[in-house]
Amino acid sequence: MAQRYLVLRSRLSLTFLAALALAGTSHAQLSVTSTGVPFLIDFDNTLSGVNNGQIDGSGFVAAAAAGDLDADAWATNGMSDGSKALGADATTGDHARGISAGGVTTGGFYAFTVSVGNRALGVQPVGADWTPGLLTLQVDTHTGVTVSSVDLSYLVYYFNDQGWSNSWNFEWSLNNLTWTPVGALDLATPAAAGAAVWTSNNRNTTINSLSLANGSSIYFRWASDDVSGSGSRDEIALDDISVTMNTTTTTTVQFTGTNATVSEAGVSTTLTVSISNPDLSNATTVDVVLTAGTAARIGGYTTQSLNFPAGSGASQNVSITLTDNGGCDGNELFTFQLQNVAGGNSAASGTSVLVQLDLDR
Repeated sequence: MAQRYLVLRSRLSLTFLAALALAGTSHAQLSVTSTGVPFLIDFDNTLSGVNNGQIDGSGFVAAAAAGDLDADAWATNGMSDGSKALGADATTGDHARGISAGGVTTGGFYAFTVSVGNRALGVQPVGADWTPGLLTLQVDTHTGVTVSSVDLSYLVYYFNDQGWSNSWNFEWSLNNLTWTPVGALDLATPAAAGAAVWTSNNRNTTINSLSLANGSSIYFRWASDDVSGSGSRDEIALDDISVTMNTTTTTTVQFTGTNATVSEAGVSTTLTVSISNPDLSNATTVDVVLTAGTAARIGGYTTQSLNFPAGSGASQNVSITLTDNGGCDGNELFTFQLQNVAGGNSAASGTSVLVQLDLDR
């Protein structure tokens, strides 16, 4: 009987662990499925894995109903009612303060109406709430390619009705443990109370030098705390978060053909070099070098440098002058090579690096 009990308990434990594993893979965060396309969180329209319709301050729910934020996408820290981990529901107290146009005094998360018909996810800091505070957003890549950079922009609103200055700073992470701050995005609300209206502040950055494999995640986090002042604190809200994932598209140059036969009796011939994926900001240059053959038979050829202007996909040509010396000096094979490729987006030579020209007497 004892042996049977141990086996049964083992099976139950395994079943429980399997259930936990399945639960761990069911979370739905913002899933970016295309590169070069912005995914916008405006808190007014549904974005799968982030929010269900226009938010109404009813909290964070994994199975988000209308008005809810998706608990799987968001984590919070700094409220007196406790932290909220990714995937954990939070639908009461500090995490669900409802809708407001501003001017509130109770600490917590709100759906702030920052303009007519426009809501933003915001907080009212108080002594026991959000001083300091953290708001984390998880974003997954399902683009099918390796992501090399992420463009991020967002709006920060503040309602400057009180005499405290509070910060709203940004940092990012690839593991939700080690964070990289982006100081250029730091913001602090005014210390002196001013007009009781919502003021928007645009922030944007590009996170470069990434290598995000398909199915991996990147985490965005906003950190807030008291800076200076006295009395009560301004409301702060986040809106219009735009996320664009990019993949590296290497600029390549190559000959359009690999060989040709021409007659010495001709006047000239042309070698054509094409470009793929030109960079929008950086020109691309390449040298066309004679690596085999007698230069004197082709007009004393010397290395020619080609320049592809930024953003231009037009091919470039090199003219080869054919010299008829009147002699019967036979056929000769000339080899040209693309060398010293530079500029563009990590520009390199393509598959057609060499071209051979057969000069026929």
